[in-house]
Amino acid sequence: MRRTTIALTLASSALLLTVLAAGCSKTTTPSATPTTAATATTAERTATKAVPQPPAATVPPTGHGPVVFYAATSKIETTDNRSWPTWTVHAFDTSLGRDVNSFSFGGVNDFPVAVGLPGQGVVTATETKVVYQRMDGTVIRVLATIPKGETLRDMAVQHDGTTVAITTGNEGGQDGALTFIDIGTGKVLSTLERTDPNLADFGGYFSNVGWLDDDSGVLVRGGAGKEGWTNSATVLLDGSVKVHQMDGPQWYAPGMHSVAITHDFANGFCAAGHELVLRDLGTENVVTTLTDPTKGFLPVEWAPDGSQLLFASWTSPGVDACGAGIGPPSYSLLPAAGGAAQAVEDVAALRASWGPLYAVSLDCPEGSSAPFGGWPQAMLNGTIYLDCASPISGPIPTLKFGDTVIGPVPEAASVYVLGVN
Repeated sequence: MRRTTIALTLASSALLLTVLAAGCSKTTTPSATPTTAATATTAERTATKAVPQPPAATVPPTGHGPVVFYAATSKIETTDNRSWPTWTVHAFDTSLGRDVNSFSFGGVNDFPVAVGLPGQGVVTATETKVVYQRMDGTVIRVLATIPKGETLRDMAVQHDGTTVAITTGNEGGQDGALTFIDIGTGKVLSTLERTDPNLADFGGYFSNVGWLDDDSGVLVRGGAGKEGWTNSATVLLDGSVKVHQMDGPQWYAPGMHSVAITHDFANGFCAAGHELVLRDLGTENVVTTLTDPTKGFLPVEWAPDGSQLLFASWTSPGVDACGAGIGPPSYSLLPAAGGAAQAVEDVAALRASWGPLYAVSLDCPEGSSAPFGGWPQAMLNGTIYLDCASPISGPIPTLKFGDTVIGPVPEAASVYVLGVN
């Protein structure tokens, strides 16, 4: 099963990217390092790490699978001026037709942010803490407690399941930190403060984080930036830092080696642009540029290995490049290594060829949900995000694995598919 992590996501791709592009601000407080069990020595940081194995297996040895791991909002409570969701993590055995394990986290004063599968066990993150636990919810250890005045922004589990990266900070501020924690011991491996001189050109607070494909480090995204666009930075475990200057909305490939950027927007409330650029983050070279003043280009989803970008395009002379009122888009693939775009006639068949994660679908009242990748979904190690784009009315959306019904999704109608085993 592919290890994967999810992050809290808005239910509309256009709204998500508008918010990411615009940024926001509020009064901030000084940065503080998350409290954890202990700090590792130099020898411990350089020693070979074993994948943590909690006492109980992720799922009981019953049924024959495949088992679909997913998270969905199960409850929303409102206090004062804020809504507090509760997330439920499920292990659904398709051969038994039921959950073989599940647990919930989050709720009032404990806003859920992310969840990841480091092989055996589960890592959950809220705005106030990061916890390593079994699939039945039993806590193995608390990996981090976020100090008062700080907010946990994101969490990502390393592909080999040994390390977790977390970001803290406040919107609009220059505070916060990126911290690496050993899952097996709970010890801090290293911390990079947002005020580090190597991040002078970063802009904004630390936000989303995702691991590089070789597990040598992470890419971290800024939550606010110059001229409304956020920059990003590659931070390696050896301490080296490289800031990537950005000039538009970004869709990062799994493994963080490539990024798609749109320019020349036809509509101020939409991330689709008349220009689409693919850039290699290792060399900073532009690999491909598509420009057409009569079309709106919008990245949709990266292939799970990051080798190709699926994008949509609409013919849009002087109207909404997001496609409102001008019919369905056409789809094409762009190779990350460069080359011409290739038309895609059957998106469902393409996605099916990408693996079992893509067999999970959400049936919405207005039709099956469309795939949506990009930041933060696709960059977070292969998580698939499904939602019903319109306000829900009528039948409750249903989650499926192929033709197998998993169950209804009553709250928020959004699902994060973590893995299929």
